[in-house]
Amino acid sequence: MRIKTVVLALGMLLIASSPAAAHTLSIPAAKQMLRQQAVRECKGNCTAVTINRCRHHTPHRVSCHGRATFRNGKVCTWVGVAIASHRTSKVRLLPREVVCRKP
Repeated sequence: MRIKTVVLALGMLLIASSPAAAHTLSIPAAKQMLRQQAVRECKGNCTAVTINRCRHHTPHRVSCHGRATFRNGKVCTWVGVAIASHRTSKVRLLPREVVCRKP
């Protein structure tokens, strides 16, 4: 009887923990999504886009520093934030602290 109770309790823990783990966000995945968004926003006008210095704030939230160099010499830097939804598999991408300098 005790073995059945332990097995049942362990099974319930595994079931309860799997949905939360499914919505965690890895740094490489966040970095890739933020880079893709930056390239889309450049619309072919960038000569270089870099995303680096990423860190987790929570298992669901990652921030990275980004930099884009445009053909006219303008350089923009920002902090990109990727947030995985707790309820769905969607990830929100938010730019923060955008600073652009002219050549």
